[in-house]
Amino acid sequence: MDVEKERTASFVGADTTVEELSSVNFRLTTLLEIFQSIGMALDEDELLNKILDKLFEVFPETGRGFIILRDPDTGQLTPRAVKKAKPGEGDQEERLQISGTIIEYVLEQKQAVLSADAMSDERFPTSQSILDFEMRSVMCAPLMYESEVLGFILLDTQQIAGNYDEEGLTLLANIANQAALSIANARLHAQLLRRERLEQDLRNARRIQNSFLPKEPPHVGGYEFVDWYGTALEVGGDFYDFIELPDDEVLVVVGDVSGKGITAALMMAQMASNVRFLAGVRPEPAALLSRLNQVALNSATDMFVTILVMFINCREHTVRLSNAGHCYPMLRRPNGDVKRIEGGNGFPIGITQDADFPETGFSIEPGSVICAFSDGIIEAMNEEGQLFGYKRLSRSMAEADGAPEDVVKNIQRAIREHAGGAAQSDDLTLVCIGRTNGASG
Repeated sequence: MDVEKERTASFVGADTTVEELSSVNFRLTTLLEIFQSIGMALDEDELLNKILDKLFEVFPETGRGFIILRDPDTGQLTPRAVKKAKPGEGDQEERLQISGTIIEYVLEQKQAVLSADAMSDERFPTSQSILDFEMRSVMCAPLMYESEVLGFILLDTQQIAGNYDEEGLTLLANIANQAALSIANARLHAQLLRRERLEQDLRNARRIQNSFLPKEPPHVGGYEFVDWYGTALEVGGDFYDFIELPDDEVLVVVGDVSGKGITAALMMAQMASNVRFLAGVRPEPAALLSRLNQVALNSATDMFVTILVMFINCREHTVRLSNAGHCYPMLRRPNGDVKRIEGGNGFPIGITQDADFPETGFSIEPGSVICAFSDGIIEAMNEEGQLFGYKRLSRSMAEADGAPEDVVKNIQRAIREHAGGAAQSDDLTLVCIGRTNGASG
């Protein structure tokens, strides 16, 4: 039996008279008009008001109408639409009190209820609200969607001669079923619009964030700079930079803001811009981190930042670095040996005013490669929850051909093989700097 036949069957019996058929035809026509009116409404408030307007046309004896919906987040029942035959009577608090008893009954039974004479109905013997408003007749139908009660439609009247009947209740129940579907569609539409706006905001944020990253690596004789950057979300908290300074010196920065998403990206942008500003005065590594620490402490957030700064002198082939709680950089020697650079470690910035940032340094041999990275590299997980770790990173560096680009590609391949089908859970940032064998000095 199709939908229209089912609806017709709910109104038409075997012994239906011509007069009754006329009534059935009116109700079916009314149903069709209401379905057409509310079926395409996508704004929830507009939809609810349309439903009540149509119900007052179908049931002209109605004194008041309510649509009460359950808040999707809190579960609380809230009146979302109210209509009165005589506007201006009572306030919203009174309306809620009046309808409470019958709503509780419908909530428990999960089916439409009719009280032809509410004041003497034994199902609601203690309802003071019914007595206060002198309700003569009440209909209430649940708004059911996929076995979930979205809310209720309640109509009542004070007219002695205008009592609702079973046919009216059946009509209201059918309208409520369609209304519930329309409400669900309107909410889905609103969710899609919010998602589209959020996705657009994230795309814009990504473009802005990318503007703070280097457009291309430095071009310094005897050195190669290679980078790899990927976010787990549309925007992330990782950042890096190459800043060319006078006298063939390059400042390499790799940082990671705690957290992810828009807030982390904003903090990342602030850090990246301040690094570029402060680099202009060519501070020592520790002094640079101290100034960035003050910026982070003044940012009015509870976020902290791990950051590694390396001043690479491409003329003297030396590195001066300071590490604010960031991952240890790795050094691959020309013979393939790999070791961690564990000196120069201090607190992440943005935690304490008294943070100390020591420095360390080392020389770069021809054929050496330095890798700096975020924790997303060593914490990349496979489907069993195992981390990629420093050992796998060291092995993938050692097994590479030796050039920075080869090292980056080998690390990428090793991470993909390790992760398998596991989703990327954190931002990935990798910077490799290599001194070519032809570099003099």
